[in-house]
Amino acid sequence: PLMVIITTAGPELNNPAYRVEYNFASRLLDPNMVEKNEHYFAMINELDADDDIKDESKWEKANPILAKHEFGINYLRRRLEMALNVPEKMRDFLTKNMDIWVNMRSNGYMDMQAWSDCGLSEGLPDLKGKECYAGIDLSKRIDLTAASFEFPLENGMYYVTAHGFMPEDTFHERMKTDKVPYDLWVKKGWLTLTDGAVVDYDYIRAYIKRMEKDQGWKIKEIGYDPYNATQFAQQMEADGYVMIEIRQGVQTLSEPTKDLREKAKARKLIHDNNDLLTWAMGNAVTKIDAQENIMLDKSKSSQRIDPAAALINAHVRASQNDDHLDLNEYILSGGFSF
Repeated sequence: PLMVIITTAGPELNNPAYRVEYNFASRLLDPNMVEKNEHYFAMINELDADDDIKDESKWEKANPILAKHEFGINYLRRRLEMALNVPEKMRDFLTKNMDIWVNMRSNGYMDMQAWSDCGLSEGLPDLKGKECYAGIDLSKRIDLTAASFEFPLENGMYYVTAHGFMPEDTFHERMKTDKVPYDLWVKKGWLTLTDGAVVDYDYIRAYIKRMEKDQGWKIKEIGYDPYNATQFAQQMEADGYVMIEIRQGVQTLSEPTKDLREKAKARKLIHDNNDLLTWAMGNAVTKIDAQENIMLDKSKSSQRIDPAAALINAHVRASQNDDHLDLNEYILSGGFSF
């Protein structure tokens, strides 16, 4: 049997066409990689990263047939002119005519290309004995719940990772509704299934303790969304952890939310290509007020964003060590709640 798949690029970097097929085909075609598969034929026609989309001499890369004819060139000219005049049409021009993968979700939070550039598959930092800040986002007990961790490193970089928890009884239903490979993420160790039909928060407590013991992490503080978390916070405090309530409003979250994104753009973040966290980052959208304060908008995010929200809760605390934030001013403005 022969399976043929043909597609243009798209506006969603969490799509399997990009995350799986495009990445594999790119490795297969890269002469510097050792990837081999004699049963997989790949062809990618796209502009290179440093190509100017207005340079017509480059268009043939993405349009090997269309750009050879005057009719086709004129068609592409009209498409570009429309995209330059109407920004909302630029996404279609880039993906459908220049075959450039983009992440241009309306009000999307993270620049997903910048986030992808921060990922490492090998050469990850040794975290044994390192201090970190944890963030918790406790969702409804029938949904995904997440714990994220942020490690300020000696070289000014920040290493981030996350872990999810989901009730086993609703796991298969969530596989169908969310259309993501939760089963694969369980195998990769990014997601834990908890017994029963609701998330047992004792699993989260046990996971945090296990990371400290087995990985040698030193959890300095745990920032948490107080919604549904009072008992959990009390139990963690009884276990000896410093629990910090993170108010869920722009006054507290705006600067850390912006700062985390800027660190990704500046390549000051490192992550372990955790698909669960990457998926959540790609799902996250923001809301903005008249003063240009921002925060994640859970009500308008099309998919679950719990690991991303948990990471921002962690970053609220981790960013206090960042010289670019005025900690005294931030505390006086009511940013932190103790």
